[in-house]
Amino acid sequence: LEFLKNTSVSSAEMEIKSYYLQLINDYIDKAIESALNKFKNKEIKEKYFESLSKFIIEGIDIINESEVTVYCNPEDYNFIIKIKEKIEKEKNVKLKIISKNISEYGGVILTNKYNTVAYNNTIEGRFSRLKENIRKTLADILLGD
Repeated sequence: LEFLKNTSVSSAEMEIKSYYLQLINDYIDKAIESALNKFKNKEIKEKYFESLSKFIIEGIDIINESEVTVYCNPEDYNFIIKIKEKIEKEKNVKLKIISKNISEYGGVILTNKYNTVAYNNTIEGRFSRLKENIRKTLADILLGD
């Protein structure tokens, strides 16, 4: 009888943890969706362009090769062409810029010359990486694991 009681309690605890985890995931998804929608707002374009330069430099550091291809959305192409030379000098790298619809919200995808190494630094890619960290941190806090 005691065994059945303990099994029942354990099962209920697992169900509650599962429910909490689902709630955490739902709230994280809603928060990220809300943040992504702000990228469609023209008022943040100036800050976005400042970040875009950092996204490129971050990708160059991760790829760590002398020739890097930067894929960007057509609306970001002219800005990236303007900062290309400065980044090339700063990072001692040769950049090839390709305009292609890569993301709904912006950002860049960088590859090495042979397309064997790639780094997705689109807005969606960044939020996806961030989402995993948020999920783990919240689960640790709320579930005490």
